[in-house]
Amino acid sequence: MAVSTERAADRWLTATEAARYLAQAFSLLNSKQRKAIELISIEGMTFVEAAEKAGESLPATRHNYYRGMVKLRDILLPQTKPEEQGIRVSATAPIRLEVANL
Repeated sequence: MAVSTERAADRWLTATEAARYLAQAFSLLNSKQRKAIELISIEGMTFVEAAEKAGESLPATRHNYYRGMVKLRDILLPQTKPEEQGIRVSATAPIRLEVANL
């Protein structure tokens, strides 16, 4: 199933279009990522509750949630690569990673 690469922010979507777009993006996640996002973001569970319900460890649930959210972001809001914008990227540039507090 192909997902449009047009950025949602570039035009207004109807509720039906937005729902279809999100459903297509969700279908591209693996089942564990999809389950973690559904339990935490949609059902409002804590990470601990979601881990128990999914039968996964807390670290695995966090991993699936964050990897799934990154994948959704990349699908729904595709970014151009710095090289495509004429920006040179150094392989030795420091990378800052942050994790949300639980």
